[in-house]
Amino acid sequence: MSQISLSDCDGRSRQLPTGLAGALRQVPSRFDLDLLSRLAGFFVEGYTSEAICEAGSVIQKAVGLPLVAVWGYVDFMTGGDSDCYLLDGEFYPLPASLSALLFDGEPVDPEQLEIEIACLRHHRFERDPIQVDFFNYALQDRR
Repeated sequence: MSQISLSDCDGRSRQLPTGLAGALRQVPSRFDLDLLSRLAGFFVEGYTSEAICEAGSVIQKAVGLPLVAVWGYVDFMTGGDSDCYLLDGEFYPLPASLSALLFDGEPVDPEQLEIEIACLRHHRFERDPIQVDFFNYALQDRR
């Protein structure tokens, strides 16, 4: 049986039998790839809390989980260092496929994204982030 290689949860290449890989390709993707493609390069020049809201809403519709940002602080606006996550009761690091789409404009491979989402491990913060709005959180409240 011939093999097809996909990256596994540890970033290592793993082999899938051609029959299984072919079956996976015949199952319609649960992701809305047309909707995701609208975000190609959306964060090439960085992002703001407003851009996070816009992209977060689209990713929630396309993937089923919202994209959120956790900022260093909030005062009259969000600021400081920030990172993007998927949110599902816990914060999960942004899968490489979505990061490449948003920051580099690379198309999403639905099979790889499926694996990346299945392999997500929640991120632990020293303290719970403070919700600023639906898509933005902060580690420190300076208001």
